[in-house]
Amino acid sequence: LKLWNAKAGNLLASLTGHTDGVEALALTGDNKLYSASRDRSIKLWIYDAKRKDYTLCRTLAGHSHRVNALALSSAHTTRVGAFDPRIKLTKEKSMRELAQDRYNAFVEACGGMSFAERLVSGADDSTLLFWRGDLSVHLSSSSSKQSYTRLTGHQQPVNAIAFSPDGRKFASASFDKKVKLWHGYTGAFLATLAGHVGACYALAWSPDSRLLVSASKDSTLKLWFAADDEAPPDAKVVANGSRKFAASINTLPGHYDEVFCVDWAPNSAHVASGSKDRTIKVWAP
Repeated sequence: LKLWNAKAGNLLASLTGHTDGVEALALTGDNKLYSASRDRSIKLWIYDAKRKDYTLCRTLAGHSHRVNALALSSAHTTRVGAFDPRIKLTKEKSMRELAQDRYNAFVEACGGMSFAERLVSGADDSTLLFWRGDLSVHLSSSSSKQSYTRLTGHQQPVNAIAFSPDGRKFASASFDKKVKLWHGYTGAFLATLAGHVGACYALAWSPDSRLLVSASKDSTLKLWFAADDEAPPDAKVVANGSRKFAASINTLPGHYDEVFCVDWAPNSAHVASGSKDRTIKVWAP
């Protein structure tokens, strides 16, 4: 791993430890860094303020094949930082202070740090691991297995995982052409969203956590209503106990080849998708 100064463009540090290619990274709001690799492990790096560098804290094991994806419940909050389309920026506080205030509010809303930074990993073994507790605490190999819950249901490798901005749910996408919804605090299965006819590659949530968009090998994107409190009129509904999730409410055609990536603007104005057809398309939800 290499850390760079985004403004100056200079190399800050190189982190070694993985024995194969690194597939995914996730940075927490309190300066912890997770890396996932083809070597089947996840490494947790802790920032050392004195050295101004990251040091290896712990290696998380549990997957039997390469780890493809990582997701943190705080991802949306750390991504947006100080910028909020609902709030006008002022000079009363620095950007760093505003970002810290937003992160602190998210932690409080989640019930504390132990609930705010939840990690989920997905791998070629077709499973997800829902990691629990403070993973920065050093544990013996015998007790490390108690740090996660294995989530099963996908029939092929898991390509992508994404937490909803409010942290209450997360979604997973797989080569099995399915998108699955899971409870954000317990990892309990909620629903399977089926509709793609090719592998699902990427996911993105709307800022209000009610809509989910998926990108697929079938050259389309699908828009899903993922809120469990109500469903649009005439929408086909996927039920799981008392919870109801609408199936795909819209298919977005237009690409001529596989769609590899998708993202939703934090102000919810647009969705962008990138495809093997060498184009990027911008959509108005």
